[in-house]
Amino acid sequence: MLRNLQKSRILSFLNSNPYPWKVLILDKHTQSIISPLLKSKELRDCGITAYFLFSSYRQPIANTPALYFVSNISEISKDVLNSLYFEYNIHCVNSIQRKDLESLALTLSKKCVANQITQVYDQYVDFISLQDDLYTLDIPDSYYLKESREIWKSIVSSMLSIFVTLDSVPYIFSTDETTNTICKMIKDKMANNKLFDNKSHKRSLLIMVNRDYDVFTPIQHVWSYSALMDDLLTLENNKIVINNKTYDLDPSDPLWKDNRNEYFPLVVEKVEAALLEYKKEMALRSIDNKSDKKAITDLLDKTPELAKKNESVNSHITICLEMVDIIKKRNIDEFYRIEKTGYSDEELMTVPKKEQIKIF
Repeated sequence: MLRNLQKSRILSFLNSNPYPWKVLILDKHTQSIISPLLKSKELRDCGITAYFLFSSYRQPIANTPALYFVSNISEISKDVLNSLYFEYNIHCVNSIQRKDLESLALTLSKKCVANQITQVYDQYVDFISLQDDLYTLDIPDSYYLKESREIWKSIVSSMLSIFVTLDSVPYIFSTDETTNTICKMIKDKMANNKLFDNKSHKRSLLIMVNRDYDVFTPIQHVWSYSALMDDLLTLENNKIVINNKTYDLDPSDPLWKDNRNEYFPLVVEKVEAALLEYKKEMALRSIDNKSDKKAITDLLDKTPELAKKNESVNSHITICLEMVDIIKKRNIDEFYRIEKTGYSDEELMTVPKKEQIKIF
């Protein structure tokens, strides 16, 4: 639900510009937010003909409106003063700092170009939705810096975005001094704004637990598809890289959606079955000189669906083969068995030294 709500909020402001076409300017953080949510076709449907990173060098595009979806607006004045675009619509991923807004207005007013900025909005979508039931705040080194007040502020801002998106004031529970402080900051932040519908009776639940309470989970070997994928391969924001090729893990893909938390050996069987089913379907739909018009029409109608299924099956086959190869090299299956069933000294000695460290 959260993923769909965030996607709707983003699509709403992407379509807010009255012009039939525009360019989209992102920073690295907002690119990470949009990437798992929207495909290129969906951006084109919003009239976005191109998108650029704010930090990249960009040529002026005359008579073109630009929609900025960014984390910080302090540098946008340079684009306006350099006349990169015809019109500027600014959407901040969270709340805009008053000092930044005043600085932008003052800088542009001095050059009499402030009227080129036609929209400035706080959007409160500062989190990354990876699945329907999974999100991340995308805060690097958050565990290492968990006592930093700057990290606390980032957590509070992102959690506010989540509950604004849900339009729900949550029940909040915490477990220790650190989480108590963060939860109090969240409550104070919510109390000092008018972002929620007071008539809404929906209440969500936030339970904040210190990572220190569970030190075992991060170091144990895992055996589910998504957890193994994260452990063995480069997985970030629903994208996985194998041999310099990137594969998208689409939350709407049945193979991924239904099996990401399944045990890996079972997933391998299901992927093989999906491949067999695809080959059978292709064989049944093959055409030759004797095929009638209806058979050809049916095949053409099914072509996009079959192409999507083929892409999904081939992607998961590649991923599974790569993971099987790594599992064999590192004896992950043996170590997982040892962790779950116990071990003798002799069995432990058969495990590679770089894996043995996890037993302690």
